[in-house]
Amino acid sequence: MRFADDDKISCLRNTADDIIKLFELFCGEEIKWEKSSKKKGELQREKNLLTEILTAKYNLAYEQVNELLLLLNQDRISKPFFDFFFGPNKDGEINLDQLREGVKKFRGYALLKYGNFRFAFKALSRKNDLQCLLKALRPYSYTEEERMKCYELRSERALNITKIPKHKTWLLGYLTGGIIEKDIKLAKELNDEESVRCLLQEAEEYQPCVQTADINTDIYMTWDYMDVYVATSMRGKWEYESCYDFIEQLFSHEILLPLKLRYFDPTQCVKKSRIDKGLLESFMLKRADCTIYLAQEAETLGKDSELAATLAQGKPVIVYVPKESSDGYYKKIEDYPSEFFRRRLLQLDAEEFFSEPEIQKDLQNELGLQSVEAVEAFLIKVFGVLDAYVNARIYNLLESKRQQEVKLNNKDIIDRAKKLLAFAESVSFERKAISLREKHPLAIQVNLSNGVANGVFVVRSIPDCAELLYKLLTNSMEFRIEHDAREGITKLIESISKSPYRVVTDNMKLTNSFWNFYLT
Repeated sequence: MRFADDDKISCLRNTADDIIKLFELFCGEEIKWEKSSKKKGELQREKNLLTEILTAKYNLAYEQVNELLLLLNQDRISKPFFDFFFGPNKDGEINLDQLREGVKKFRGYALLKYGNFRFAFKALSRKNDLQCLLKALRPYSYTEEERMKCYELRSERALNITKIPKHKTWLLGYLTGGIIEKDIKLAKELNDEESVRCLLQEAEEYQPCVQTADINTDIYMTWDYMDVYVATSMRGKWEYESCYDFIEQLFSHEILLPLKLRYFDPTQCVKKSRIDKGLLESFMLKRADCTIYLAQEAETLGKDSELAATLAQGKPVIVYVPKESSDGYYKKIEDYPSEFFRRRLLQLDAEEFFSEPEIQKDLQNELGLQSVEAVEAFLIKVFGVLDAYVNARIYNLLESKRQQEVKLNNKDIIDRAKKLLAFAESVSFERKAISLREKHPLAIQVNLSNGVANGVFVVRSIPDCAELLYKLLTNSMEFRIEHDAREGITKLIESISKSPYRVVTDNMKLTNSFWNFYLT
């Protein structure tokens, strides 16, 4: 772990007042003076003594740091604590820069492990054995080399899953089997031989895929390790394929290959019983070391619950929010079924997205329209065409001839509707990333076992996701400690995602009540 900066420490100089502030940050409380020292001149006497030490000694030994602590009415620290956090030279001494760096390092570990500076100081400062200190800081005290060795020495899997091709993964949907049967029955009733033939072909592929996925599920349950759980919501074919692509690209990234990771891929397994499915996913969430949450066009209760359950266990969550331009997203979704566009546009309309003045202005530019009224008229026309398309539906899985006619006769409107949605989703993803990183209160949740506030990491690209996952699993992350005076909190900001991973409030009443009651 590396703590690159602490904005409360970086501004401090070598004056007595600033060194007192440094030790307050170190000990997690305001320095308290004896009542007699409040008499005129006596507080200044203490500062003069501190100044005398600082000017006389360029370097400080372990014993002298403890003398400073006692001068400031604080508890002494142990030699292993001093060595681990301050990294003295061969003569066992540190300079003032090392003192600041050591305090920064301590505060970083205190945020990670305890979520409380004062408790961390009291718990760690008297550890008289280095191994006891490292044990108290686990898992964060393991080095990158130690973590890498654990992964590299793993044996190969005794059983591997059988990969289901991307274009067939949608067959594993919870309702897919029933939908196929319903469509076949309807096609036979209508004497629609061509549709019956197409649907029977789907039915032939369905059963083997489900059997393979069922075996895959059993294999997942035998693995000794489960490193990553992928949380996603999948109903439509496009959602299965999008999730499949993400997982393939992420776990084939070169930075992750040496780790021999084992991950739960929801596109490759199935449990038809909703109870078994829920139990399986809860079991995998409990076993996995972390969760990757795929932010999609619309979120679901199940996926949000998986995020919350991971944070409540004190485990990290990486939220992947794709960074999409309008043009890039248009190319991605242009072959999606028309039902997708109708559903998403209706959801956005219900959220009053299209009523926002700034959005309406941007839409005029995107669609080449002259006024707000023209935008509203176009939206009405789009919904009319998409409603006509849906009303012409006969089967769930096949387009009717009437639907094909609607698409053909309104090709320009449907294409512009796709561009409309591409623009809307690019804005929506941007807002979602900002909300999760900076605004949403539930992006920070409390570890139920120890009360430490646990935040999510928000990333916008697959390479960033891969690098962060590597650093997370190998204890090689880099953090910045930042105080937010407006919110009244100290935040531990991760360098790749720029997300707050730990927070400590300045509110003393809340802090005191929280820690008095939480662990009882």
